[in-house]
Amino acid sequence: MWIAFALVALVLYSYRFEIIEAKDRVLSNLFPSKAINKNQQQLTINVSQDGHYYLNVKIKNQTVRFMIDTGASEMAIDKNLATKLGYDLQNLHYDKIFQTANGQAYGASIYFDEVDVSGIKFYNVIGSITNSDLATPLLGMSFLQKFYKYEFYRDKLILTL
Repeated sequence: MWIAFALVALVLYSYRFEIIEAKDRVLSNLFPSKAINKNQQQLTINVSQDGHYYLNVKIKNQTVRFMIDTGASEMAIDKNLATKLGYDLQNLHYDKIFQTANGQAYGASIYFDEVDVSGIKFYNVIGSITNSDLATPLLGMSFLQKFYKYEFYRDKLILTL
């Protein structure tokens, strides 16, 4: 009996990294906006049921779900979210013009001091606070350009540093 228990323990120990990877894959399928972080060098994001890619991002110690948008030039949040995150809206200048699917929108430049994605931190990311409501904040090219490459493979988005 003890030999069988020791053998099972040895097998589990031998495959501990594969078991952890399987756990991460299952969790990312259950929660597509949870990225799999591989050795602080690569993030893998599963496509959601609506066909978009979402990513949980921590800004000012608050987790925000962003939609990845390669057509957006910057990270963009609306005034409501900016207020919740503690940004001062008093001295903003809405001098950027964005062409969106819903027409023109205006944005005010900001820098996200720290953007944390699954433990990987990025600093001084360019973004905008829009004067119109966003159903979902956008994670645009100002963030994606922090990576060496990004690629779509089957139902995954792979971001490599």
